[in-house]
Amino acid sequence: MRNALRSLLAFALVVASLPSPAAAADQVSIAVLDFDTQGAPAGDAAILSEYVRQALVARGEFTVVDRKNMSKAFQEQALQQTGCTSSECAVKLGKVLNVQKMIVGTYGIMEGGFRVMTAQMVDVATHQIERSAKIKGFEVSNADEAAESLVRDLITGSTSSGSFSSSGSSESSSSPGDMTSGMLEGQMDGKANGGGAGWFFAGCCLNLIGVAIAYSVDPSPPPGRVMGKSSDYAVAYTSAYGDAAKKAQGKSALIGCVVGSLVFVIAYVVYIVLVVAAFSSAVESATTTTTY
Repeated sequence: MRNALRSLLAFALVVASLPSPAAAADQVSIAVLDFDTQGAPAGDAAILSEYVRQALVARGEFTVVDRKNMSKAFQEQALQQTGCTSSECAVKLGKVLNVQKMIVGTYGIMEGGFRVMTAQMVDVATHQIERSAKIKGFEVSNADEAAESLVRDLITGSTSSGSFSSSGSSESSSSPGDMTSGMLEGQMDGKANGGGAGWFFAGCCLNLIGVAIAYSVDPSPPPGRVMGKSSDYAVAYTSAYGDAAKKAQGKSALIGCVVGSLVFVIAYVVYIVLVVAAFSSAVESATTTTTY
């Protein structure tokens, strides 16, 4: 009986430690095609495209198809991703990869070594270009930071087309305090960061108390996300982040509560069965002894 209870306890701990399925279910599938080139080496464009993929993965909001799997899928369909810059081409390849969004772009070097990187996010279902972004004036040494800025502008819907300074920041021509951008980015970050295994485990162990705590705790946004922004942007971002994060952590705790309750019920039923079996065995043994 002790071994059975230990096994049930171990099972409950394993289930409780699993990551919340809520975050994974909300992720958007996306693929980044190797950027087309304009007066730039194709190898550099491939590296920049990989930087963009890494930046998307780092945000934790997307399921990103890696380059190896893309190449394999295209080879099976006798397709090529190079030279694909139009939305029609992106939609065609997106359907092959079975993703929701596609990112296509170009990387060019102008006279004097001035670098420019542009990108478009295409919705595969609607065939529409949802957002576009441009980063220019970056150097090879900070190309990864330029890719991160490009991804941020694509996701937030910013129309940043300013120069990329040597200190590693993009100087946007649009107002950084735009309330719409702050709200959208706050919602996405809150949804991505709000849930997780911690709140799932709280709901699993504390049951309804854990759910109540999850819905009562006010999450704080990352301070770095509003640095250098206007007060309007900061207010919109903080409010949207708090609402989205609280919903996400409450959802994770609720799922944990359900899973924890099921584990408890199963463990209790198994315990009762084992007790009844032990009691029946004892009675049967006693009856046999009396007979003899």
